[in-house]
Amino acid sequence: MSLVQDVLGSEIAKRIFLECTEIFDRQQCQRSASTLYVKGYSMKKLRSMSFEELLNTRAQIGAAIELHMAREREALISMLKKSPSSAREIPPGAESHPLKGRKLAPKYRNPEDRSQVWAGRGNKPRWLAAALKSGKKLESFAVK
Repeated sequence: MSLVQDVLGSEIAKRIFLECTEIFDRQQCQRSASTLYVKGYSMKKLRSMSFEELLNTRAQIGAAIELHMAREREALISMLKKSPSSAREIPPGAESHPLKGRKLAPKYRNPEDRSQVWAGRGNKPRWLAAALKSGKKLESFAVK
């Protein structure tokens, strides 16, 4: 680390190494005086590559990612096939009620402001609570 500190300064060297170790294992990140090496590729090497070489490297990385994704997908499918229950089955109690989230027809309407309605579920709206407190009956607000 002392060579890197001499060339880049201690804070920059620490930051580069920490960023590398966030992405790769500690053993895959090597430090040198002016170049950070990650799995055989250095920033100097990448900068000196031709456009075609960079595209080939990019294609190799993409192919490796696709290969890993295919392996993970196959492992997941085989795990689901080995599972005693079907993946489509929902455990009892986990599914929502068929009426949940449905809009209900209003049962009560404010005669002073026809846009204010209440379906009769949940807390009473303020306009209805205030009217009931003033002595009016709930039935007088019923939608006919």
